[in-house]
Amino acid sequence: MYSVTIDTGTTNTRVFVWQDNRIIAEASQAVGVRDTAITGSKET
Repeated sequence: MYSVTIDTGTTNTRVFVWQDNRIIAEASQAVGVRDTAITGSKET
């Protein structure tokens, strides 16, 4: 079974794809809720 987790922090957002309790893929972007609070925009 596959699972996806999304970790949205203050300055970074990370996505992990899991298979059988192992991370098989991950991605990150230097954007977080801090950016939305400052700009008022959801655009990156």
